[in-house]
Amino acid sequence: PPPTTIHPHPSPPPTSPHPKSSTQCAAAAAVQFAHLAGKLKTTPRTGWVLRNVPHPESVADHSWRVAVLCLLLCHNTNDNTNDNVTDHDHIDNSTNNNTQQTNKVPPLDIAKCMEMAIVHDLAESIVGDIAPSDNVEKDVKRRLEEEAMATIAHVLGVATSTTTTECGTNGGGGGEQ
Repeated sequence: PPPTTIHPHPSPPPTSPHPKSSTQCAAAAAVQFAHLAGKLKTTPRTGWVLRNVPHPESVADHSWRVAVLCLLLCHNTNDNTNDNVTDHDHIDNSTNNNTQQTNKVPPLDIAKCMEMAIVHDLAESIVGDIAPSDNVEKDVKRRLEEEAMATIAHVLGVATSTTTTECGTNGGGGGEQ
């Protein structure tokens, strides 16, 4: 099979000669973000494709499964936070007491874990699922993914902004970036 194609950064929509309100700009950026995120539904996991797996999992399928596993892990871990965890390596020598120290396991932040699971491959909506077999140097892959995430963060920032007075001002939904 051919190597995975690295998708170029999407070109911004054409600039409108008329200024848009912050609401219009945010709505256009939200649609742009939803379009980018939606690309993950049709981006197959490269490893599956290279191994000729029928009906390969998409990147969105993978992210959903990771989110479900995080939810399960967080609930199981947080259900056990009331149990003391014993540190068997600690012996209190200051009192010649051979007592074991007990520590509480801090609860996991479920919202943070879920957010990370959902967005961890979001850059692939722009660069594609780059696999080791694509022979892309690690530093190049990192740079491509960081640039993609910066683009996505910018779009998302405009989509959630209440202060943007014109789409061209902050680059959302059209205009200069």
